[in-house]
Amino acid sequence: MSKPQTGAAFPNRKTLRALLKTEPTPFYLYDGPGLYHTCKALFDAFSWNEGFRAYFPVRMNPNPAVLQIFREAGCGALCGSEAELLLAQKAGFSGREMLFASMTRTDEGALLAAKLHASLITDGELALPGPAPDEGFLTVRPQKPLTANARTVWNFEKSKLGVREDRLPALLRGLPESESGLRGLSLFLRDQESSPHAFCAALERLFELAAQLYRRENITIDTVFVCGGLGACEEEGEKVDIRDISRRVKESYEKLLDPLGLRVRIQIAPGRFLAAKHGVLVTKALEVRREDAKLPLLVLDVACGQFLREIAFGAAHRMDAPFVSADKPRQITHAAGCLYDLRDRFSGEYLLPELKTGDCVVIFGTGADGACFHSGYGGSLRCAEFLFGLDGNVTCIRKRQTAQELLASYDS
Repeated sequence: MSKPQTGAAFPNRKTLRALLKTEPTPFYLYDGPGLYHTCKALFDAFSWNEGFRAYFPVRMNPNPAVLQIFREAGCGALCGSEAELLLAQKAGFSGREMLFASMTRTDEGALLAAKLHASLITDGELALPGPAPDEGFLTVRPQKPLTANARTVWNFEKSKLGVREDRLPALLRGLPESESGLRGLSLFLRDQESSPHAFCAALERLFELAAQLYRRENITIDTVFVCGGLGACEEEGEKVDIRDISRRVKESYEKLLDPLGLRVRIQIAPGRFLAAKHGVLVTKALEVRREDAKLPLLVLDVACGQFLREIAFGAAHRMDAPFVSADKPRQITHAAGCLYDLRDRFSGEYLLPELKTGDCVVIFGTGADGACFHSGYGGSLRCAEFLFGLDGNVTCIRKRQTAQELLASYDS
């Protein structure tokens, strides 16, 4: 495969114009070269760690065409259900390219993961014993919060995942020989973090645990894994400096592990960092309301069930009107969805030019936790999804759901 080339800022107007001529809004559009190059930049930043691997959480964008780009860039697939394993397999992942996380080791997903020889994340002693994985991780629940610069950056008090740190030595010593593949430790953080402090502190804590287990128990941990902790800055112009983050992680690694001669592989799943900024939701203005001299209310043709992350969860996303002259003055604008429901309203305020019915409005940061959050609330139909591919062509990778298909799904 030839190396994909980066192009103009995504999405470019030519691509949008062509799609809008034939496709009804709303629809999602993904930037294949952007996804690919972000993955490559991540691998390059952590190239100092032999065995480094990044995984993309399938739950954040389960479209096989998108997953295939991650695979071509060298990423693995983090799965949490039987369906996600099948979607990853459809995208070409196999064996240890798939990492399966499960609350138990006896559900259908865990049994399929064992059959596919996927690596396993197990939830401590509650998930043992069971079928022995070829390679696996035990999730840890630290008893103390993670700190950075004497400030708490993450607290595990309400976490449902993992075995307590003080139970870890006994659990690892008690593993039968057939479970010898379970020699990795994992920690789970929020996906929405925009500051890297919790991510760096989590890896440092895992390095500390690996060093303690080696010194006190003669137990060697060969891999550490952190899920989440690296989000995506939604504000224009902001970005996560992955090279600086890697430098901070390397300093902790060299301080804690190098003196013991330990070589520990680092594996991470920073889903929103990898994908969020490489997807947009393309909509149109249905109406602009100006009442009682209040701020304009922009009514879009997307319903809350089609973009649950912004409307229901209050997440921040940037908006723009790509075909309105940049010279036009901008004003603070409120936005709402098209459903006649008080909850179908966007949470933020947006600096937009004066708009009219039919103008295209693009919502940024939807490459992860966008289309996958679809809800049938209000009879919302699934949006179509398009991919600007590595070859420069735009293809439909998921058809728009029709009302007839929705009705047919209720037929017995």
